[in-house]
Amino acid sequence: MKVIAALLVIGLAGSFLYQFYGKRHTGEPLSYFYDLSQEALFVAPKSSVPPMRGIDNDKEDAVRAVVIAKDGNCDNPKSREIAYLEMYSPELKAQFESFRQKDVSHHSSRQTLSRSQAKAHHFVQKPGDSRWYPIESRRGIEITEGWRRSTPQGNPFSVCVP
Repeated sequence: MKVIAALLVIGLAGSFLYQFYGKRHTGEPLSYFYDLSQEALFVAPKSSVPPMRGIDNDKEDAVRAVVIAKDGNCDNPKSREIAYLEMYSPELKAQFESFRQKDVSHHSSRQTLSRSQAKAHHFVQKPGDSRWYPIESRRGIEITEGWRRSTPQGNPFSVCVP
């Protein structure tokens, strides 16, 4: 009887520790980001608005990274690569953060850019490039659509999420 009670206590303690320490995040969806100065991927809440603080300092040099697996296996770190990077202008970032603050504080948000204007404030770049392009420019579309190919077996590349 003492053995069963001890196992039950150990099981409950293990369950508690897993629930308390074993969860990686609070349930908010996560996304990949890339620290430009460190040239490193990291994970942050998807609601983060780039450019944002990176992993090494207070400089806002981290941008969203769209990560793909060319073999379709996102679980294999060796098959993952960055398809492209994206960020927003300071004006659009401020507008997004104003909207998010409205959700928290219930105060009115500040919309300074219309949806059509906002597209000119959303930028993309291939990793290693020095120039950012508006997402709806010819080059921006080439960047965001150019990675959409298939594996030699005919399977599409997979977009990876943490």
